[in-house]
Formats: sequence, C-alpha cells, structure tokens
Amino acid sequence: MKELNISIDLGRTLIDDTKDKICIGGLGDYVYPLFPGAEGAIRGWARSFPGHDGHKLSVISKIDPGEETRVVQNLFHWDLVPYAISANDVHFCFSRKDKGPIAKKIRSIIHIDDSVEVINSTVASGVPCNILFIGAHDDRENEKLRASNAYIARTWDEVWKIVYNLSL
Repeated sequence: MKELNISIDLGRTLIDDTKDKICIGGLGDYVYPLFPGAEGAIRGWARSFPGHDGHKLSVISKIDPGEETRVVQNLFHWDLVPYAISANDVHFCFSRKDKGPIAKKIRSIIHIDDSVEVINSTVASGVPCNILFIGAHDDRENEKLRASNAYIARTWDEVWKIVYNLSL
C-alpha cells in the first residue's frame, strides 16, 4: 500500500450543518451530526494503517479566532480524536487559502475539502491529489476548479472509493 497521509476539512465535509444540532452532555452544548458515511470511512482508514510509519489522518479547519475548543470538542464527541485522528494532527487557520500551505507542511498526499478555493490552494501548494466533496455545498459556479489532479465526490462512499483506488 502506498503511504497515505490524508487531510480533511472539518466543515461541510465532515459535519452536516444542513441537519439540526444534537444536544450533548446535558450542559447545553450542541454538535452537528457527521455526514453519512464519514465516520465509517475515517475509522476504516485508521484501522487500515495503524502503526504504519507515515500513515495518518489530519484535520485542517478554517475557524474564527477562539473556536479551537469547539472544534476539538466536536471531534472528541464523535470519537474521531483520539481514536482515528491524533489531537496533534488537528490544524487551524483563519483563511481558506492558508489550508494549502498547511497541507504541504504536514506532507498531505490527499486533501478532501468542500471548497474550490481550497482545492485550488492545495494544488498550488503541491498536494498531489485532491477530492472536492460536493455533498452539501457545490461552489464550482463561483470559482473555476483549476486542478487536473482533483476528483469530485458527492458522497463519502465515493470519497472512500477514490482513496482506495489511489492507495493501490
């Protein structure tokens, strides 16, 4: 298997904000549900390569200042951190264009995002493969996708198939 270093956008790629929030802990804290298939795909990847040097999953999230705790709380609530993603592999930025340089710095091989602007940024930064997830948000009419190494997926099953084929 090829080395897999996958980075994923947290926003509308993993989190389905088209659904109602779910109350957690009885303290008035709420989280959005995950997209159908996202949790299974991520857990499947984590089980596929535990202990293999260089194989990891990372989250790159564009946030507003001060939202770090909320984002990490969501990841812990869904048991993605620490079971599938290390807390050290959760990265934050304040601009979509900053995701590309972060993906390059962490040596991402595949980046999954719902924004054409981000995919163009990761391509310009040298990320070898990109997946534009349009399950909840399709902004291709607002910005041209300038990437020959980008795949388009409408569901997490499609994302899974693309990643599987790229890992062969």
